[in-house]
Amino acid sequence: MVDAAAKIYSKPKIDFSALQWDVDGKTVFEVMIEPSQHRPHYAQTDDGSWVAFIRKNDENILANGVLLKSWKLEKNRSGIYFQYDEPRKILIDYLNNSGTITLSKFSRIAIISRLQAENILAELLTLKCIEAHFGENPVVYSLNMDFDMNGLK
Repeated sequence: MVDAAAKIYSKPKIDFSALQWDVDGKTVFEVMIEPSQHRPHYAQTDDGSWVAFIRKNDENILANGVLLKSWKLEKNRSGIYFQYDEPRKILIDYLNNSGTITLSKFSRIAIISRLQAENILAELLTLKCIEAHFGENPVVYSLNMDFDMNGLK
């Protein structure tokens, strides 16, 4: 049954392994899913639409537009090129001073469209300059402290 659901209600198909346990007279299925190189994986919802999720601890969280764009950029074989322009400088300065930012806040303080802000966050997320923190609503972004920002100044 789980195998059929993985084939019918996900694309691309999600590979997994499963174990069956008997606990106090009840059957429990343990399903293990390894990280995939073919992300994003989409699941079909009750209304027939397809959405992508990420897993955080024991929760499935809806992947946002920034993350979907970042996954797409990861697959781009021609690489990522961007100019360290004023919106990016505003973002890095803000994160250095305030720690975290939302997509909406970035769009407002940089005076750019939501789409532009989403694209910039996706680029920097793909390059591992910033990190996304899911589970908070809305998603917040922070500098990746392991990344050397000196090359961006």
